[in-house]
Amino acid sequence: VVRKNKPVNLISASKDSLDFWVEKMVQYGIRGYYGKGGLTKDEANRHYADAALQLYRRYLEPALRDVSDNSELLIVPDGTLWQIPFDALLTERPADIHNFNTHPFLIKKYRTSLHYSGTLIRRLHYPTRRLKAPNSLLAMAPFAQSGLSLKTSDISGIQRGGTLLDQLKYSGPEVDSVAKWWKVSPLRDTNASVEAFLRLAPLHRILLLSTQAASNSDDGKLGWLALSAGNGQFVKIYAHEIYGL
Repeated sequence: VVRKNKPVNLISASKDSLDFWVEKMVQYGIRGYYGKGGLTKDEANRHYADAALQLYRRYLEPALRDVSDNSELLIVPDGTLWQIPFDALLTERPADIHNFNTHPFLIKKYRTSLHYSGTLIRRLHYPTRRLKAPNSLLAMAPFAQSGLSLKTSDISGIQRGGTLLDQLKYSGPEVDSVAKWWKVSPLRDTNASVEAFLRLAPLHRILLLSTQAASNSDDGKLGWLALSAGNGQFVKIYAHEIYGL
């Protein structure tokens, strides 16, 4: 835990214990009744209330004892922590576990936000180069009209085949409406290509990419988003390639 003008606060955590409480909250609590957990509503609510409070008390409260209410918490989770809906943690035991309107959620006490990487936060605040992009918005929707199949060899050169991603039928109207407001022309379907993105992205201050994507909890650099490669195909551009622009 890092705070401005404060020493780093290290909180020890057993992975097995953390995994237990996260599973109890998410799988048995949040999804226990409304998902496929097969639990009664009472059982699920009890699992949730117990785990949401324990996660807060074990891993957040020790670092927040001298932090005033309504302070901003910037959370950079990793591994199992990505499964936690931090806003829904409980700072106290609820008086009625079935009345969620009265639950003391973390978001009622602090202003929380999530980020993927501490390194990226630093780059945003202290960029190595400061370029003023001349254009406002770049809007792209490669799946507006149809689904696309993965190109035999994507931009990393690795052979990958057989993957088909579906059409995103609302992505076209989305980029059209936003682009109209900014008075720019969106790039759709084959025009929303990886070549166009790599060429144009550094020249725009805002990027709107209405496309298919996936994160990678084991290695954040391997998260990717899909852009058109033409001929009904797409390629993946990876997080580390985007951050290098």
